[in-house]
Parts: sequence; C-alpha cells; structure tokens
Amino acid sequence: RWSQDKDGDNDVTLLSGLSLNRVLRHCSGASEWKAAAFAASRLDRWLLAVEFALKISTGHAVEYALHFASLVQEGEVENMAQRMKRVWMCIARHVGRDGGSENIKRLISLVKEVDALHIGDVLEAIPDHVHIKEIREILQKSLESSIEEIEMLRSQVETLSVSAVRTT
Repeated sequence: RWSQDKDGDNDVTLLSGLSLNRVLRHCSGASEWKAAAFAASRLDRWLLAVEFALKISTGHAVEYALHFASLVQEGEVENMAQRMKRVWMCIARHVGRDGGSENIKRLISLVKEVDALHIGDVLEAIPDHVHIKEIREILQKSLESSIEEIEMLRSQVETLSVSAVRTT
C-alpha cells in the first residue's frame, strides 16, 4: 500500500512484509509501469524510474518521467552529474523519437530548461527532417556557451603560463 504521511512525504507501507525490490520486480513483470517507477524512485534508482515512467501508456508518460527526473537531488552521490545527464538523455531520446513538431518543441524546451542537457547531447534524438530554423535558438545558445567556456579556459591558460614563467 502506498501512502502519504502528514508532512506530505511519500512513505512506503508494504503489506505482507515485502521488500521494495520484490515489489519492483513484481510491478515491472506485470507491466504496472507507474507503480514500478514509483518503487524504483523510492530505491533511488532514478534512471530505472524514468525508463518505467516512459512506458506508461496513458499519454502522460513524459510528464511522469519529468517528475521522477526532477526528484534526483544533486550532490547525493559521486558522479551525480553523469547520472542526471543519463536520466535526462533517456527522456530526450523518448521525446525526439516521434519527431512530431510538438515533440521537437518539447525537446527544445527541455534543453533550455535542464542544465545537464546541451544541444550536442540531443542532436541524435532530433530526426533528420527537422529544419535548422526549429533548433536555431538552442544552437545559438550552445555556441555562445562554448565561446564563453573557451574564453574562460584561455584566461586560465594565460594565468598559469604567467605563473609558470615567474617560478622558473
């Protein structure tokens, strides 16, 4: 039984003393994707939660996946940035797979909103038939970000070069 406590936090009360791992296996085996996604999230298995959420057939799969992806807390675990990127990439590939105009707009807004995603990450998810005009804004933002990063690295190299010359 899934319940919510008085603080609004989700808590898991399992009948028959079942473990969450067993519930997860049962729900995924029975194609109960929403319950499987919730169980995976309670186990901090975020990528699995997102993958299960994307299998929900009610038309709200992406919304569920976005919900679970937003629950991932930065700084909890080593390599969290890589983990978050994999979670968001899973959603981006799913959204871009259909290639419809609405999905491309959704993919573009996802890249704009999520710091872990960059245009280079989602280019493979964008179908070949999409016109460059549709993704121009995020391409421009990506180029500007790359230019800023290059300038910052150039400045660091110059500072380190001056420092190295002084020490020799």
